[in-house]
Amino acid sequence: MRFASLLVSLVGVAALFILADVIRKKLKSERECYRVFTRGGAEDGTVTYDEGGRVLELYFDRAKNTIYVPTDGKWKEIMPTWAKDRKDQIIGRTKKVVGRRWIGEDWKYEETGNEKLLMSQRQ
Repeated sequence: MRFASLLVSLVGVAALFILADVIRKKLKSERECYRVFTRGGAEDGTVTYDEGGRVLELYFDRAKNTIYVPTDGKWKEIMPTWAKDRKDQIIGRTKKVVGRRWIGEDWKYEETGNEKLLMSQRQ
């Protein structure tokens, strides 16, 4: 009986820590007025940067642990007007959120001009 109550207590504490972390991240996101999140499958997907409804996306390859960032010239060419002169700020914010992993290699950011590795952006 003591083991069961100890186990329930530990699970409860772990749940509180997880809930606190989720709330902390949500409040931080609202305070800083931007969100960064990933979506995709086992092989690849996108990193989405959302700043008050203004959105841009970067392609990632999970097998190579690589997020592809347009070169400076390509960035200015394909990014929406609001983001054209803010590459360093946007990529810096993205790296704070999507960088280190608990398991496996950390994400690498690679600059590329290769159209196949770049996402078309909403203007």
